[in-house]
Amino acid sequence: MQTYLDDQGHMTEQEAQRLFRQLLLALNHCHEQGIVHQDLKPSNLLLDADHNVKTADFGLSYYYRPEERLHTLCDNPAFAAPEIFQGCMYLGPPMDVWSFGFVLYIMVTGFEPFQG
Repeated sequence: MQTYLDDQGHMTEQEAQRLFRQLLLALNHCHEQGIVHQDLKPSNLLLDADHNVKTADFGLSYYYRPEERLHTLCDNPAFAAPEIFQGCMYLGPPMDVWSFGFVLYIMVTGFEPFQG
């Protein structure tokens, strides 16, 4: 996806909506299995020949228990939820959702929502 965004700048709203729906299903499946990804970003989302998205790089993923608080750092701070920088314990799925929203913003605009 990162290469696609680098080449195209951004996606149409319809295209982003279709891919985002696929990502929601994938993320929901992971969370139902007790897995948090912890490194969602365009470079870890692959597009196949039919332009379907595949979630990749589970190197920082973690099996969690419901209501378990985590404290691990993510690989790319730009996509990390604010509680990571505040040094707070956090729930894994909401952190993935934060990163997911960040990815959606980039898909539609071609830019990160904020810098620094």
